[in-house]
Amino acid sequence: MVDIKTKSSIFSILIILFGILGVISFFSTWFDLHIMSFSLGTLTGWEWMQEVFDGNTTGGLFIWMPLVVLIFSLIAAFLGLSGLLKPSKQKGKGAVACGVIIVLAALIFYLGRIDLVLTTANMSDYCGIGVFLAMAAGVLLAIFGALRATSTEQ
Repeated sequence: MVDIKTKSSIFSILIILFGILGVISFFSTWFDLHIMSFSLGTLTGWEWMQEVFDGNTTGGLFIWMPLVVLIFSLIAAFLGLSGLLKPSKQKGKGAVACGVIIVLAALIFYLGRIDLVLTTANMSDYCGIGVFLAMAAGVLLAIFGALRATSTEQ
């Protein structure tokens, strides 16, 4: 039986929730292309990865970042769940690492997408809410993972 009244259990539950937020970010809009004030379309992280696997998107390392966010969000949620079932401070440290990787992946995507679109013809690209949800999830995972790791309870 899990005692959810302890601080470490609450931190583990929050780690699960923020891991789920990272998964939700993957299915939210990651990329939005505009010409003048008209939207040419949006892509979720899922649709973005479909384009990558179909060979329709080329670029550097940044094209894989939505998938990195999904994988490490799932790992963080699993660490939170296993931290509830078998408490360990190491799982908090793992959540911190996942959070940092998620933030870095979202930042790499944010900075890398600038190279996709030419600045001619008033074209512009924007990061969608998914990128910012991933950043928030990563930061919160790092914070609550650190709190879980430094919790005096096992």
